[in-house]
Amino acid sequence: MSRRRTGDGEKRSWQLVMTGNLPDPLSPELITDLTRLLDLRPDLACLDLETDAGGVHVARDWSSDKVDEVAALERRIAAAPGVRGLTLHPRKAPPLPCRAA
Repeated sequence: MSRRRTGDGEKRSWQLVMTGNLPDPLSPELITDLTRLLDLRPDLACLDLETDAGGVHVARDWSSDKVDEVAALERRIAAAPGVRGLTLHPRKAPPLPCRAA
């Protein structure tokens, strides 16, 4: 099993991570297309890709400081004067569970 983090140099708060039986060589166009797909589909948590080499799990990976920042923002918003609660809703119906990486 291979694990590879990829990036296209564009500024985003996450990085593409792929685990599994990655094809070798891995096409830069494929990386760009997968990254763009996740950019355009924020409702997707992850996806599974079947290749000639086997299955590949593709997801976003946020740095721990971003995860901590989100948690702190949620706590601060929920504790703000006059706020009685905070409920976060996905853009669409929740995606089907992805297999564990």
